[in-house]
Amino acid sequence: MVDFNKISEFFQNSSIPQNMLDRGQIVLNNFMKPIKTLFEQKSVPKEPWSDEQIEFLLRTLSNMDTDKDSNAARVGEREARIASKLHLQTSAGFCHGVGRSGFLTAPQPKAPGGSIMYEISNYLARDILRSYGLPNIKEAIVVPLCTGMSLSLTLGALRPDGDKKYSSRKKTVLIPQIDHKSLLKSIELMGLKTKIIKGKIFG
Repeated sequence: MVDFNKISEFFQNSSIPQNMLDRGQIVLNNFMKPIKTLFEQKSVPKEPWSDEQIEFLLRTLSNMDTDKDSNAARVGEREARIASKLHLQTSAGFCHGVGRSGFLTAPQPKAPGGSIMYEISNYLARDILRSYGLPNIKEAIVVPLCTGMSLSLTLGALRPDGDKKYSSRKKTVLIPQIDHKSLLKSIELMGLKTKIIKGKIFG
């Protein structure tokens, strides 16, 4: 296994001067440092990453998944297969889905890299929500759903239980006047009523 922190050591007895090797190692370490910080802190980076750093992380994690194992048979019924190289590129090399047996956050046995990526995504979502006024939030989850279904699940979680008399007063959703049918469909799906609030122009 190659230790990226010690690449220069493999060429100490070569014709390449030591000062050049040391300089190259510093550049490489600077490239890798944000990734190490992300793994340690599990929060949104304070400084933006380059496209190369993002791609390196995604490719590295996707290569941990079992469909990349050249020594495996890769013929299982749940083994990921992608025929299109374009599809593989747009998914950054990830082939498997997330979760297992109906649990989105459960690790996917054939996708250790994908499971790490999903866990990081959830940590980043939590960090973003904390920075937007929810400092006490303990967990967050990124749900791979469309707009309407995501809103339906959210409304379902907010719907009160218990006292029917109290619940009857909590069946109306206030929404701004927008041209978005998914919003109306999501409210209808949960058996709720809609009250459209017209906007006002200020200034």
